[in-house]
Parts: sequence; C-alpha cells; structure tokens
Amino acid sequence: MPTRTRSVKTDVLAHVPLFAACTSKELALIASITDEVDVAAGHVLAREGAREESSSSS
Repeated sequence: MPTRTRSVKTDVLAHVPLFAACTSKELALIASITDEVDVAAGHVLAREGAREESSSSS
C-alpha cells in the first residue's frame, strides 16, 4: 500500500466519524502516530471488552 502524506492522512481522518470532533492539531497528531493498513471486509480488529493479547510471556 502506498504511504499517504501526513496532510492526506489528516484529510482522510477528518472524514471518519470517530474523529469528527477532533481539531486540526489533534488530527495531525493522530496522523503522525498511526499507520494505515488494509484489512479484508469482515475481519474483526477488536472486540469491545476484549483484553489485548501480548506476544511476550510475563
């Protein structure tokens, strides 16, 4: 997947309902610390209340 520039990522994020209330500064921060990934339709990314799985043994 081609990497988007931060300003393009910010514009994309601005149209996502989850980030609709974010300021431009907040969107820029989110864009700077996130990676874009392709996910197949129907693939579950997270479930509400589920704990994060860790690959390290504690």
